[in-house]
Amino acid sequence: MASFLNGSRRISLVVENCIEITRRGIARIPHWEYHIRFDPKEGRKRPCQDVLDRFKRLNNGMWIRAQMGRNVKRYKKDETFLKMSYYYETCTKEECWMLDRMMTPFWLRPKYYVDDPYEK
Repeated sequence: MASFLNGSRRISLVVENCIEITRRGIARIPHWEYHIRFDPKEGRKRPCQDVLDRFKRLNNGMWIRAQMGRNVKRYKKDETFLKMSYYYETCTKEECWMLDRMMTPFWLRPKYYVDDPYEK
């Protein structure tokens, strides 16, 4: 216990030891660690729906995504940004590794579509 004099009032502070809980359950995994979700009914890994909506996996293992902020305040942007904003960007090696961990083996298999613009 420590006391301090603040003007005419005396302030008392109680300092306690805080014990950090180190148990790790599925609910205690921090959001910055790329955890894998499980379906409670089937008991198997569930793909992250946000990844399926925002990214596309190419057959060589790379992921592509739309440019960030391409639909934000388009009336303020210049003509070159408006043209370049519709191009897709490739993800970095670390991002590709993270996205692969969030997917199931079904989505990691190569997919072949008719007239696929990303197929060379």
